[in-house]
Amino acid sequence: MTRVLVTGANGFVCSNIVFTLLQQGYSVVAVDRAFDAALEEAWTGQPVELITSDLTRLPDSAVDFVIHGAAITADPVDGETPAGHFRANVLPALTLLDWAHEHAVKRVIFISSSAVFRGSPISVLTEDTPVATDGLLYAVEKHSVELLLAALKQNYGRDVVAIRLGNIYGEHEHIRATRPRVSLIARLINEALTTGRVSIPRASSPTDWTYAADVGRALSRLLDVPTLPHALYHVTSGQVLTAVDILTALRAALPEVTITAEHTPAVPFRGYMTPDRLFRDTGFKQWTDFRSGLRQTVAWFKAQMEHSS
Repeated sequence: MTRVLVTGANGFVCSNIVFTLLQQGYSVVAVDRAFDAALEEAWTGQPVELITSDLTRLPDSAVDFVIHGAAITADPVDGETPAGHFRANVLPALTLLDWAHEHAVKRVIFISSSAVFRGSPISVLTEDTPVATDGLLYAVEKHSVELLLAALKQNYGRDVVAIRLGNIYGEHEHIRATRPRVSLIARLINEALTTGRVSIPRASSPTDWTYAADVGRALSRLLDVPTLPHALYHVTSGQVLTAVDILTALRAALPEVTITAEHTPAVPFRGYMTPDRLFRDTGFKQWTDFRSGLRQTVAWFKAQMEHSS
């Protein structure tokens, strides 16, 4: 059985990656500083080894692949310097690269972000679009690792890949200390279910949205392809929506709830990523339709609220 180590496995995106890998027949070594009781229960009896640790103390473990998703998306906390924040996000990536090399891991995938385009004036964002971090520390950290991986692949023959994720929605999304903001979709669902009122931007540029479970399916394909010609891929459904599009779909998913929209100030311009390179190199195109994914996400949020009441 192919064995994959996933870091940040307690988080929103990476817990969904673990669930999907298990469904597709992989065994998983899940690493994080702590695990929610609900996840531990869900993975009981599954081929999952839970390791509660930071990445400086990884044990010897034979794995075929590594997916590195552990990251701090929150801004520096009181008393933390920007250099300390940079170190906290970049040093684990360097440590993991050495660990993977020492343990003869076949391929390492690092999760990056569309935040590297924060200041880009370009609408359609491909892997060849110049980055524009706009000074956002998190974006600078992600792009720094991307540049390192490109150099390792080109000059040293390392089988390493960075993937950029755009807007993600789906099950298992919670506010955490390292991720203090939930997605727009999670916020709208929560507001709709609890108050019947939602706040949406008065105007928003179209952005891409991807169902969280699809990220794991795309990564599975990236692991399966024997040779990848590039060190960077956009993992996105390419389904482009505005906030108003999302509100319309949410009303359809919750016909029993009267949803009143309150407008907030317009959001800054954001472009949208395309999955063309991913499709050309892997053939992957099995993306969940947005309305279907939204219905499944709403059902999960309802179940969580019923369980906690």
